[in-house]
Amino acid sequence: METTHAESRWNSLSIAAFVLAFVLSWVGIVLGFVAKAQIRRTQERGTGLATAAIVVGFVEIGLFLLGAVLFATVNSGPHT
Repeated sequence: METTHAESRWNSLSIAAFVLAFVLSWVGIVLGFVAKAQIRRTQERGTGLATAAIVVGFVEIGLFLLGAVLFATVNSGPHT
């Protein structure tokens, strides 16, 4: 089976999304969705990286929110 040039290339936006998802989660999420749209159009590789960037970004935001709620709950009790 012969692959075309586009099918053998990695989508650079999906790589950037995956890396940035660990540093700036919201940027990773946005770039992940944009990369998935590009990949559907161009048939490039990188769907898994784009999906992972979206998942990592949302998990990171969820953990941050959980930590903020726990911090607020622990520190809102009566001080003795």
